[in-house]
Amino acid sequence: MIRIEVPMNPQTKPSTQFGIVGGHVRTWNRSTPIKNWLVGWLKTEIKNKKIEIITDPSVPLIVDISYFLPIPKSAPKWKKNLMKWGIEPHVSKPDRDNLTKFHLDAGNGLLWPDDRQIIDGRLFKRYSHWPRVLYEIRIANNDYSLVQIEAGKLFSPNEIAEIMSCVFGRNEIPVENLSHATCDILEAIIQGESILNEKLLREYGLRLKKLEKIFAKAREVCED
Repeated sequence: MIRIEVPMNPQTKPSTQFGIVGGHVRTWNRSTPIKNWLVGWLKTEIKNKKIEIITDPSVPLIVDISYFLPIPKSAPKWKKNLMKWGIEPHVSKPDRDNLTKFHLDAGNGLLWPDDRQIIDGRLFKRYSHWPRVLYEIRIANNDYSLVQIEAGKLFSPNEIAEIMSCVFGRNEIPVENLSHATCDILEAIIQGESILNEKLLREYGLRLKKLEKIFAKAREVCED
């Protein structure tokens, strides 16, 4: 995991401003100087600590960003203590979406090649006596087995639901998670083809035969 902690007040991304200068439309953003500082700080941190950044644009990533926001000076002492402990939740502005627009944009092309690679992540905010932003970046592991992957290639969610409906005699809702349990049921179906009607056997018989070979190969690996 890559873990980078930035000593700064978490920032939001304000709307772009427009104006006429010398007869031409000009745009500017109040956050640009802060973003430039943050990008420069991240570059220096990566270089000095020799942090190995993931550079492959095809790798799926999980990015968690934690925002530690300053404690209001006007808060009473007892509430400040709760804020320091993280017991008092941060339910005021800025919201997580606006914070993330700024901090994801600053990390794009620097902490990861492209933010389209980010498939999951946790966004968290709380009060702290030490304002900062914490980036935690890791590769999203593919936890699917070979059987699950091959079954997913052969059958769509709707097709699996149709087979299950035939087996259980009730309407099954298509799901987009090909679980181990579902694969176990498919294996049981393959071992007892008589539970499928002729229509489904005609439609799915060849693919079930292919999957049967994959199950057999998987069993051989487990036995070895």
